[in-house]
Amino acid sequence: MSPTQLLAYFDRIAEAPGAVPRLRRFILDLAVRGKLVEQDAGDEPAAVLLKPFARKPYPRAKHGQENSKTYREQDHTLPAVPAGWSMTTLGDIASKITDGTHKTPTYIPAGVPFISVKNFSGGQLDFSSTRFISTEEHASLYRRCDPKRGDVLLGRIGTLGKAVVVDVDRPFSLFVSVAMIRSEHNLIAAEFLRLVLNSPYVEKQFDHIKVGGATHTNKLNLGDLHQLCLPLPPRLEQNRIVAKVDELMALCDRLEAAQAERERRREAVGSVALRRLIAPSQLSLPRRDVTFYVDQISVLGASGEPLSELRLAISALAVKGALVLQDPGDEPASELLIRIARQKRRARSSESSTKHRASDAVASVPGRPGWAAARLEDIVLELQTGPFGSSLHQSDYCQGGTPVINPASIRDGRIVPIETMAVDGTILDRLCTFRLRAGDVVLARRGEMGRAAAVTE
Repeated sequence: MSPTQLLAYFDRIAEAPGAVPRLRRFILDLAVRGKLVEQDAGDEPAAVLLKPFARKPYPRAKHGQENSKTYREQDHTLPAVPAGWSMTTLGDIASKITDGTHKTPTYIPAGVPFISVKNFSGGQLDFSSTRFISTEEHASLYRRCDPKRGDVLLGRIGTLGKAVVVDVDRPFSLFVSVAMIRSEHNLIAAEFLRLVLNSPYVEKQFDHIKVGGATHTNKLNLGDLHQLCLPLPPRLEQNRIVAKVDELMALCDRLEAAQAERERRREAVGSVALRRLIAPSQLSLPRRDVTFYVDQISVLGASGEPLSELRLAISALAVKGALVLQDPGDEPASELLIRIARQKRRARSSESSTKHRASDAVASVPGRPGWAAARLEDIVLELQTGPFGSSLHQSDYCQGGTPVINPASIRDGRIVPIETMAVDGTILDRLCTFRLRAGDVVLARRGEMGRAAAVTE
């Protein structure tokens, strides 16, 4: 897709998941390659601007910090630039490149702001959470590193890159994690330098020249920053590029805000749907409502809705007969209840021991042909609790034996045995009446009450 097509379908493209951050990067990439605005043949070429500035010797990194991987102008990775543009280096277009103090200052409750990389990692210079140093210490630090309006600050330790332009006149000092770049403003606009330093093209160079990693913090050496290769458009075109980037980034801001609002409303609708779905009064649901709820479950799952609520919603659909279609050929639940009651009577060897007949307990479920409402005692053959008190002690547990299931062993509808909660053969024989069989269902009645799982083996 060409840049023209991208901009023509900007709104539509931005609807894709994660598209806006990728659009921001693509906009910067187009900008530094001369593909965002039209070139004007009447603009003074960048080569003419560069002539008065002879190539300066760059300071090298300190001994032991040299990085032989610095980019050079003949590297094949350099982009093809439009007519009127030139390739240069940061050292050629900067009058000063330095960093903040390497020594932790003495902090005081109020005074001159002390800026570290965390104070502009959000994309703007933020004084709301700075620490402070005394006026005297600031004056001492300012003699070497003197940030002013129009300078560019760059994260060089920890958070690499993330350049911002100083747009205030208030005094402040910098920590070592921040590089300060003062450019020749008649060569390059500070705002254009900022977007170049934040572009994917320069980001690749940062990855190439950074040192550290593994157990050491990543950093960019000052000597290597001088060697960064930068595309330089005519000065007037720089202004047009900055204006277009600002326009498109503002559009990205609006798109992100609109997406966030739509997501908020969609989640609100989904949450209301889930609450209605799991309400005890909603025993029968129209098919169109069920379809809507199922759609919302997939949306909420993608948006990070808690899995516990989604599991609850799916279970609610299942027990209300709304998860699958009913088959008229299936045996009605009322007949199943009668069979269960007969089996229980046979097990007890006497019909008189039955408290009530199954047919008395059968109630239909509105809108669900073949379904019946019943009490738990109507559908189970046996109901008992596990061993407690004198039946099982902490000293009876061992490793490698037969697992003992407690509420902590029931997780997400499955039985997950706890390695340290098992018994040997002797204890197992003593607890034989509590032994579980395949097809049994366990239910937590203390602690994590309500957890349930089926025994599968």
